[in-house]
Amino acid sequence: MDIILKYLSFFMKKKHEGFPHQQLTRVPLEIVKKCRSDTLISDLFLTDIGHFPTSAGHWVDRPEGCDTNIMIFCTAGTGWVSLSGKRKIPVRQGGLFFIPAGRPHRYGASEETPWQIRWVHFSGSKGSDYLARLGGELFGEVLPEETDEIISAFEQAQEVLSEGYTDSGLLLLSANLSRLLALAIQSKQAHGQKSRLTGLRILNSMQWIREHLAEPLSLPEIARRAGISVPHFCALFKKQTGLSPMRYLMHARMTRACALLDSTDKPVAEISQVVGFLDAFHFTKTFRAVVGSSPRAYRLASATDFGVGTELGK
Repeated sequence: MDIILKYLSFFMKKKHEGFPHQQLTRVPLEIVKKCRSDTLISDLFLTDIGHFPTSAGHWVDRPEGCDTNIMIFCTAGTGWVSLSGKRKIPVRQGGLFFIPAGRPHRYGASEETPWQIRWVHFSGSKGSDYLARLGGELFGEVLPEETDEIISAFEQAQEVLSEGYTDSGLLLLSANLSRLLALAIQSKQAHGQKSRLTGLRILNSMQWIREHLAEPLSLPEIARRAGISVPHFCALFKKQTGLSPMRYLMHARMTRACALLDSTDKPVAEISQVVGFLDAFHFTKTFRAVVGSSPRAYRLASATDFGVGTELGK
């Protein structure tokens, strides 16, 4: 019985709209028809726009899809979206996603931290072209520095609508919608470029570490050379390599030490300095912890494995 009550309570809380302080504008059907027939506007026009500053219980389920394209921007909190019956994809602050016309979909606010969203429905002969440029559905997050500009574009569109549906107003609204979608495209491209540049910085820092193993490297110095703050650098480095920067440094030093033990007859004390250890005892202790044997034992085993000193090895 408790489960049934909880289930009923959940569905009673679900709301499509009707939230405190919401802003919601639907373009009248006769104006939409006018937009479809106007050669200057028919390429791209807005049909609905809204802002939900609070959205507890927000839930939308359209099994047959919608006859317009949808753009939703999450400005705070969290939510989720599901297309064509696929798994739910979480959406958090800064999340921007599109739902093409005719695509079955569901979306809603999380129960714990309901999202705040701005959204727009749009249509027109170029609507699918914009979505194609965006790569279809976009489940990404805009760069923080672009959030204000996107919100401003939403606000300007709502301001234009509040002034009525004059020919010049509808033309301005179409241009404003085009700007809003262009900002989304710009954000996606910038985000992709930033990700590539960040990945390149991590790769360059890895190479720099390998080239300076003999030096007493520190985490702040490595992060500074990468041009990234220490916490962000650590997170990005581990995501890309699976290791923390300092653990990668230690493994790089031990890998170089193994190569020198294999290919040279340098004394262990000298090798320890080449790989950044001033104290040979500390080097030996670290080598044993990472490799599993002392440097001398490793060299002996390596020489035996490769037949050094035998007829085969000569």
